[in-house]
Amino acid sequence: MKYQDVPVFYQALKADGSSASRAIMLLILTGCRLGEVIRTERSIGAQWDHVDYAANLWTIPAENHKTGRKTGEARVVTLTEEMKAVLGATARSSMVVHQSRRS
Repeated sequence: MKYQDVPVFYQALKADGSSASRAIMLLILTGCRLGEVIRTERSIGAQWDHVDYAANLWTIPAENHKTGRKTGEARVVTLTEEMKAVLGATARSSMVVHQSRRS
């Protein structure tokens, strides 16, 4: 996809409002890898207890991201208002923010 097309694509995701669309929106907004956002057979994905709304931070433990497994350091993502809005629209029915349909 050309970068010029991202805003229109993002608005279409926003209008759709599905869990899958919100997961893709977080991927776009954060630049995170798929396994950092979505729980799959091989990754635990984003966990609600890693999100700190008051501090505007999402801390991804070292074992949950590629570089962290090498360095032992957690990755910290500063949450923007748009990211918090996307997260806020996601149901907290489990510890996982987004789950793959296959897992």
